Amino acid sequence: MPTKTATPTLRPRLRSPSVLRRFRGVVVVIAGLWLVGVAVTIGNHAQRFIQRSEVVSGEVVKLDFGPAHGEVRFAPRQGGIVTYSQNGEVWLHPGQGVRVRYDPARPNEGPVVDQPGAIWGPTIIVAALGVIFMAVGAALLRHAWRTRAR
Repeated sequence: MPTKTATPTLRPRLRSPSVLRRFRGVVVVIAGLWLVGVAVTIGNHAQRFIQRSEVVSGEVVKLDFGPAHGEVRFAPRQGGIVTYSQNGEVWLHPGQGVRVRYDPARPNEGPVVDQPGAIWGPTIIVAALGVIFMAVGAALLRHAWRTRAR
């Protein structure tokens, strides 16, 4: 009866732990760079909005889903009344007077309470996530290279 000889199983190079760790690290760093790029785009949009916008007085009419989600009413200089939901990054209460920043060409589209958190909040949040992703990716890469060196 012939004996079976065990053939060594060769792990493909691409499936070795250090290569996978490096791949994960690179993917996470690229995701972080992409998020930072998105933050730059959002920041540029916010900067252009500030340059072309006008500021008027408004009032918080009611709260929709807590103090960070108020319904704000204001009167654009062109006339009429606009009511919109301010979503996050600022704390509001009913009856509070606020300054509202809006695009005079489109007062119904994208008005925002004139506070730094409301204007720059999305940019800061996305940029912070990008930096965190890049740091985690760099740590994964560092760990993969150290593991490989041993």
